[in-house]
Amino acid sequence: MPTNQPIKTISTLYCNIKNIIDTSKHEVAVNINSTMILAYWEIGRHLKDEILKEQRAIYGQEVTKKISEKLTLEYGSGYSRSNLERMMKFYSLFSNKEICVTLSHKLSWSHFVELIKIKAIEDANEKSKS
Repeated sequence: MPTNQPIKTISTLYCNIKNIIDTSKHEVAVNINSTMILAYWEIGRHLKDEILKEQRAIYGQEVTKKISEKLTLEYGSGYSRSNLERMMKFYSLFSNKEICVTLSHKLSWSHFVELIKIKAIEDANEKSKS
């Protein structure tokens, strides 16, 4: 009469392999998220530095518009003008890269976008008090 031992072993082996795959997929997702957040930070820094160098609002709007058009053609809708402006705000809000690196492992881009919105609301409330 055959024993159930091989079935248990196969089941255990399967579960172990499944766990390895699931853990790896999660780590890949976290690393991609973190890498993209740091890329957005760098994009925001480059745009902010270029625009501040000229210190003209109209120039800044033209730069973001032209860069957005080119990036959107090549990479898709994630690089709209409003997203590029969001990246500049992100850089301004989290100008310390080390803090950004640390948070990027815990928060998604959507979380950062919400923090940017909260900061904008706080700034608007401060203005209205003045």
